[in-house]
Amino acid sequence: MGNLDTNQSNNRFNVHYHSSSWVYYWQNIVTKSGIKNTVDFIYSNSISAYYFVLLVYFFVQVARYLFEVPWYDESFTTWLINLSWTSFFNALAGDVHPPLYYILAKIAGGSLLSARLISLISVLISILIFKHILHSLKIEHSTMRIALTIIFVSPYSIQYATEARMYGLLMLFCLLSAYLAINGHSNVLMLAFVGGIYTHNLFALYIPVYLIILFTRKLFTRKQIKPLVLILAIVLYSPWLPVAVYQLLAVREAFWVLPLSLGKIFMIINNLIWGRQSMIIMSVGGILTFSFLTIAPKDKTLWALGFGPLIIGVLLSVIIKPILIARVLIGSAPFVFIIIAQGIKTLSNHWGKGYTIAFIIPAVFVMIFQMSPPKQNPAITAIVDGGTCYHISTGTLIELKHLLNCNHVALPTKNNLNEGLSDKTKTSMGINEVDFNSLGSGKVWVIWAETPYSHINEYLTVKFILAQYHPQQKYTLNDSSFLKETVWLIEK
Repeated sequence: MGNLDTNQSNNRFNVHYHSSSWVYYWQNIVTKSGIKNTVDFIYSNSISAYYFVLLVYFFVQVARYLFEVPWYDESFTTWLINLSWTSFFNALAGDVHPPLYYILAKIAGGSLLSARLISLISVLISILIFKHILHSLKIEHSTMRIALTIIFVSPYSIQYATEARMYGLLMLFCLLSAYLAINGHSNVLMLAFVGGIYTHNLFALYIPVYLIILFTRKLFTRKQIKPLVLILAIVLYSPWLPVAVYQLLAVREAFWVLPLSLGKIFMIINNLIWGRQSMIIMSVGGILTFSFLTIAPKDKTLWALGFGPLIIGVLLSVIIKPILIARVLIGSAPFVFIIIAQGIKTLSNHWGKGYTIAFIIPAVFVMIFQMSPPKQNPAITAIVDGGTCYHISTGTLIELKHLLNCNHVALPTKNNLNEGLSDKTKTSMGINEVDFNSLGSGKVWVIWAETPYSHINEYLTVKFILAQYHPQQKYTLNDSSFLKETVWLIEK
C-alpha cells in the first residue's frame, strides 16, 4: 500500500498510499513476462511500490547486520570509545585515523550498536543528499531511478551502514561536499572539508576534485569565498594537522595497504559497485560495468567525481608509496552508479528495455549473496573459561577480548604498524604485552590466527611453545571472516 513519490519539484521522499500500485507490482512479478514487466515498471511514472520494496530490502539487510558479531576493526572501535578521554586521544594519536567518528560514537554512548547506528544515519542522509545531487545535475527521471536502485542494493551501502567504522560518515561528507561544489556554495564547502578531513585522512583525495568543480561551474564566482570562512576552516583543523602528518607517514607502512597494480585498480572499482561477491558475479559485473561506462554520456562532472579521487590516489601511490584502499573511495561510488545508470538507459533506448535484464541478473545475484547468514558468536566462547588467554598477535586480542572470559595478554611486538598497533596506542588502550616464559603457572589458552601478514616472530613463538609444552586440547575458531584462529590449551 506504500507509495514513494520522487517528483523532481520536491526535495523530500513523500509517502502516499495506493493499493493499485502494489497489485500492479506483484502482477508484474508473477506473470509469464514478469522480468520484462518489471523493467517497464522501473521506467514507468508509477514507481512508488518499487521504491518501497527497495527500502524494505535495504532495512531488512540492515536489521540483520546491525546485531552480528563485530569483526576486528569494530572491536577496536568499541574498545577505543570506552576509554577515558585522555587515553582515548592518546590512543588515536598513535593510530591512523582522525577522531571525528570516534568522538561521535563515544558521545552516543560507547556501545557497538550506537556506533553502528551513527553509520546507518550517515548512509541514509547520504542517500537523500544523493537524490538532491541527481536533481542538481538534471539527471533524466528514469536514469535517476536506476541510479537510486543501484545505491539502495549496493553491498557497500549496506555494509558501511551497519559497520562501526567511519566510512558511512565519510560517504556523507563526500556527497555533501559534492553537492555544495556542484551548486556553488563555496563557504559551506570549506567547512564540509573540515568535517571530511576529520573523518578520514584520505578525504584529501577528494578535495582537489571538488575545488575543480567549484571553480569550473558557472554558479561560482571568486567573490563568494569569504576569507573569514577560509581562516576558520584552517583554525579548526590546525590542532590535528601534526597528528595527521604522523598518521599519513605511518599508514605507508601498514600491512593492509597492498602494492598498486592494474588488477588492484580494477578490483577497487569492481568491489565498490558489486561488493565482495563470488568471482563469477564479479566477472559478469566487470564486463557489464565496462560496457556501461564506455557507452555512457561523457559528462565531465560525473566522470571527475566518479574517478578523480581514484586517479589522484593512483598517482600518489606511484609517486610516493601505496596509500590506496577501496573503502576510502566510497564517496566516488554513487557517481559511478550514475554513469552506469546512464549507460543502461542509453542501451535500453537503442536496443530496447529488455537489455536492462543484463544488469538486473547480476544485481539479483548480489542481493541473494548478501542474504547469507551473518556471523554468529563463536562456539569457543563456551569453552574458554578462566585462566590466561595468550595472544600471539594483538589482532586476536582485540577481536576476542569481549567474547572470552580470561585474562588477556599478548606477545610483545615491535613498534611497527606492519605488526598491528603502535606502542603508543597499545599502552593507551591498556594492552598488556608479556613474554610467554614470564607467565605464571596455571591454565593458558594460546591463541593465534595465521594470516598472509603474520610476522616470522609469530611462527617462531608458536613453534617454541608447542615444542616446550604439550597442548591438552586444540580448537579451531572460525568467525566467518578471513581469520581462522587456532586455540591450544596448555597447563603451565
